[in-house]
Amino acid sequence: MTLCFVGTLLTSGAVWMIGSDRIQAAAAYDGAFFPWFGVFNERFGTPVRVNVMSALGSFVAVFPGVLEKIFNVPYNFHDEWGLSRAKFEAYTLGTLAVIVAFGVVGYYFGSGVRHQIITGPPEPEPAPAD
Repeated sequence: MTLCFVGTLLTSGAVWMIGSDRIQAAAAYDGAFFPWFGVFNERFGTPVRVNVMSALGSFVAVFPGVLEKIFNVPYNFHDEWGLSRAKFEAYTLGTLAVIVAFGVVGYYFGSGVRHQIITGPPEPEPAPAD
């Protein structure tokens, strides 16, 4: 039961993350956000600029204190988080490794679906004669 719950959280989180980037890019495309972010890749249809912005935000969340060093802002990691930076990074990277491993295993088991040949939509069944 616990593994099912963890799997649900992982997949739900991934869907929300992907969907939020697309929604932000669509909002930018429609003029509700900076138009520069409303560009989709022609080949893959992905919102590349919003994905880069999201990746930078994720980097800052996974590695806190990095921007403070870059901009020379005082930041005491141990006072803020209550543990050493090394232990924090070990926990964070360990969690990310579990998520990536879960994705790789899921990708492996999904290979049968990816290799199916789809010839077209199924033919509609004729309506029963009354």
